[in-house]
Amino acid sequence: MGDGTVYGSDQQFIANSPPTAPVISVTPKLPKNSDNLVASITTQSTDPDGDNVTYSYAWYKNDVLQEGLTTNTVNASYTGWGEVWKVVVTPNDGYGNGPTANDQVKVGVLPMTATLQGDARPPTSGYNIPFTVKLYNQAVTNLNIKTLQPSYTFSTGDGSIVVTDSSGTNHVVAFDVKMFNESIYGNSWYITLYSPHNLVNLQNSVTINGDLTGLSMGTLWEGDAVDITQGSVVIDFSDFVAFGNAYETQSGMPNWNPNADFDRSGWVKMADFSLLYTNYGKTSPQTVTEGMGMGGEGLLLEGSVDLTLNGPSQPVNVNDTFEVTLDVDAGTQELTGIETYISFNTTYLEVVSITVGDTLTLAFANSYNNTTGKINLSLGSSFQAGPASDSFTAATIEFRAKAATQSTTISFEHDFPREADVVMEGSSVLGTTTDAQVQIQS
Repeated sequence: MGDGTVYGSDQQFIANSPPTAPVISVTPKLPKNSDNLVASITTQSTDPDGDNVTYSYAWYKNDVLQEGLTTNTVNASYTGWGEVWKVVVTPNDGYGNGPTANDQVKVGVLPMTATLQGDARPPTSGYNIPFTVKLYNQAVTNLNIKTLQPSYTFSTGDGSIVVTDSSGTNHVVAFDVKMFNESIYGNSWYITLYSPHNLVNLQNSVTINGDLTGLSMGTLWEGDAVDITQGSVVIDFSDFVAFGNAYETQSGMPNWNPNADFDRSGWVKMADFSLLYTNYGKTSPQTVTEGMGMGGEGLLLEGSVDLTLNGPSQPVNVNDTFEVTLDVDAGTQELTGIETYISFNTTYLEVVSITVGDTLTLAFANSYNNTTGKINLSLGSSFQAGPASDSFTAATIEFRAKAATQSTTISFEHDFPREADVVMEGSSVLGTTTDAQVQIQS
């Protein structure tokens, strides 16, 4: 036995080896106010010396030790809605303590998660996403979702939903739903999740009981700028119009519409269009399925689309006009839009015209300024044509040479919000950009 006793004339000392930590579990995992809490040892501690192991229990309510609670059970009379109960279990072999184990539950609080589409690039403070969860006692369909009355409603606005992880790590936002009503438990529900400019997601026939450890509400399908709060249950042309009206705006600008900022970046950009494009035609509710992910599984999203400004290979003369093509090399990578901001030196060049190609035919920005030397060119795929791929010319820019120079650059800009990009499903698939050099002779 490892009791630290000295044996024999040679004064041999045998040190005690403490037991290992147990594995414990508090049940129910989703307790209601009337449930006792029970801490069970699911994996016993082992003692290297073969000593008998006993366990002591310490219970904490909202991180405060409850002095009188020292068994493996807490009677329901001690608990209340929303409280966090944690148990710390300490093994002892009669000579010393081993490492502790702990587990905790929240009374009447169901953890949920939702997956974001797009790049999921949160602001420093994380995503401030309003959620609404509704429980229905009958099936929810596209035909009745606007009129069917829920049995229970929970929202971030009234405090019954609390976002617990707003970072968007791995595209996931976590939140707690405070289901503080005994009548909810033991029944099967149709559960919906709504967030602005998303379709409504639906989990069918979910039994809410003590065994429920959490609930995934799937991917929030973006693109519903005119959403269910305004009577729409489909991503359609009205959402396309709303996006187009708000394109290239941020908060405080004329035409700013937060419901068109689908990726929550603070700007309405082509990444938002690519989300609308991806989900165009989808309707509420969207049924959550096992392993429901980001959408577009199997598509390449590896930053493999190159943009090149191709100018004349020979010098041009002053007063001559010449063409520079905006060429796209995508290979097998699909894309739904490009966003380009191009600068040129007005001492040497002026734009005569811009002609859009026949691949990306939706022009959200097609303008130039010969005073500032700026070109804005943002193009998207039509809904009828489908995503683009392979190699193609997106646009042709006609310039006039104004003055002689050994070299002048026509270049892509890369400083947000004037940042070149290629997008698919809310993510950037931009590879490289190559500028054009032009020599002008007198």
